[in-house]
Amino acid sequence: VLPFRDPVVFAKELATIAFLGAGRVFPVIGIGNASDKFWQASGASPKTRGRKSDEAIELIRLLLKEDTVSFAGDHYRYEGPGVQPRPAKPVPLWIGGNSDAAFARTARLGDGWLGSMIGPQRAGEARRSIEAQSQALGRVIEPDHYCMTLMMHIGSEDDPAVQQAIGRMAARMPPETCHSVTDMLAIGPAEKVIAT
Repeated sequence: VLPFRDPVVFAKELATIAFLGAGRVFPVIGIGNASDKFWQASGASPKTRGRKSDEAIELIRLLLKEDTVSFAGDHYRYEGPGVQPRPAKPVPLWIGGNSDAAFARTARLGDGWLGSMIGPQRAGEARRSIEAQSQALGRVIEPDHYCMTLMMHIGSEDDPAVQQAIGRMAARMPPETCHSVTDMLAIGPAEKVIAT
C-alpha cells in the first residue's frame, strides 16, 4: 500500500532487493481501501491516496533510473541522487486494485496489473479496460502482464474453514469492488476448480 510508504526508502529497498536477488523483484503497488483502519490510526486522509501514489510511482521510477533526480509534486519533493545500486534492468511496477481508478493508473503508469479479490468475469473486464486506455495513451502492457488472485479449495463449500474464509473476505471487501465473494473462489471437485 504505497501511500503508507516513503517513495525514496521504497525505491532503495527495490534497488537493494533487485541487486541481492539478481533482478528477481516483482512489486505490486496498491493504494489501499478508504475504509482501512490504518488511515484513522495514522491520522492520514485516504482522500488523496490515489494522487499521492501516482506521484510516488513517478518519483520511484526516476530514482531507479537517473543519476540525479529533480522532482516537485503536490505531495513529494526531491532534489538529489538516484538510488544505488542501480538495478541492471528496470524494476517492473505492477498496479494492484479493482477500481476504475486502479485500471486507469495501470494504463498510465503500470507495467502490469494484479486483481485481487475479484472474479474472472470482472478481471476480464478490467483487462479490456486497461488495454483500451493504454492503447489510447500510446502505451503497451505485455499480454502476460495481467494476473488475478483466485482462491481455491478442492472440496465442499460447506467446509467450516471455507465458510470462515468467505466471512472474513466479505468483511474486508469494499462494496464497490465486489459483486459476490463466491465469484473470487474456485470451490468443488478438482475438475470444477480446474475449469474455473
